[in-house]
Amino acid sequence: MAPSEIHKIPAPAEDRMSIMFRWSGVEWAEAWMDVWTESQGFVSERLREDVLTWHEILHSRTPADALAAQMRGFRKAVEDYRAEAGRIAQLLKAVPGAQEAMD
Repeated sequence: MAPSEIHKIPAPAEDRMSIMFRWSGVEWAEAWMDVWTESQGFVSERLREDVLTWHEILHSRTPADALAAQMRGFRKAVEDYRAEAGRIAQLLKAVPGAQEAMD
């Protein structure tokens, strides 16, 4: 079966995850490597942002300043996670069988 045909296979609900593992070619590995690389980069960046937020909180002079820093950090995290979810969803479209498993 060609990789381009794998998305045409109708699968019962309990078998959808197995579709992703039927194809073990280079295309599948490269697509998952892209997802992995993106997610690891995101985790690194979020850890850096969290450290900066904590630095700002710990160096605040008043409780109000600390709360404001925490809220800015939280808002930034929500924006980052929302954007990352979109990027991961786009990358998953390239993984053979992933769309069927997500439906």
